[in-house]
Amino acid sequence: DEPSDLGVEIPLVAVCARAGAEVDRHVGDEHETRGIREGDGEGSGGGLDGDDGEGDGDRILGSDGGVERLGREEQFAEVAATIRNNGARHPEACHYGKFVTPEDVLNSRMIAEPFRLLDCAMTSEGGAALVLTSADRARDLDVQPIYLLGGGTDKQGMAYIAAPVWDKYGHVGKRAAEQTFSQAGLAPQDVDVLEIYDPFSFEIIRQLEVFGFCGEGEGGDFVMDGHVRMDGRFPMVTNGGVMSFSHAGLVQLIQKPISAVQQLRGEYPEELTVKNAKVALTSNGGS
Repeated sequence: DEPSDLGVEIPLVAVCARAGAEVDRHVGDEHETRGIREGDGEGSGGGLDGDDGEGDGDRILGSDGGVERLGREEQFAEVAATIRNNGARHPEACHYGKFVTPEDVLNSRMIAEPFRLLDCAMTSEGGAALVLTSADRARDLDVQPIYLLGGGTDKQGMAYIAAPVWDKYGHVGKRAAEQTFSQAGLAPQDVDVLEIYDPFSFEIIRQLEVFGFCGEGEGGDFVMDGHVRMDGRFPMVTNGGVMSFSHAGLVQLIQKPISAVQQLRGEYPEELTVKNAKVALTSNGGS
């Protein structure tokens, strides 16, 4: 791609799975069952590749109507309420106990049209850490290991220079998702839970489309049909994400894979646990 001074987000996408899980694998029109073995995902160096250039964290807005193409305010409100209510059920979330309805989101004050206060991420203090090790060492640990099966990045433009143009950068992350699923030998239909980046409500709809969970232009209806709720086909942001759980600056970059690990291990409260989850997809953005 030609150099640009327009900053866009860098979605980092990764697929994780429990060892010993039997995963229904969909590739094209074919279907098979794949066993996740200890050591899957090792030695797949070079997976976190992308275009040269710095990237931006959470800006995908432009003056060319990109947000309007992704949905209506009530669809954004459905996303925000779903995520925030997951956090309201998580005892460690900053907004634990703070339930909201889509109407609450629509009635919150306008921040930057069309985003209202409850469409936007919170800020907090905190820390997080993630331990990566080899499969051999993982066998000796007193925990359920979770294996990284694939990953990728999609970087375009320079950070914090100007708002990006939707027509040029609205599909950022598509290549990262395609690379990730190719490495993992899986497809979107194989994913059980989505721990994806939630800086603003519309960004969830955008990712659902570019990652292949629904068709282009279908993301708003997809969320309204309940597919991303806890009882839906693709439960998302199950700990409340950066809207409700925590957003402690750059720390949030690893909160998504941590949430995926905890979800696959069954460590969440029962009402936030995706039953028999075997595969999780995580994503994030940052400069």
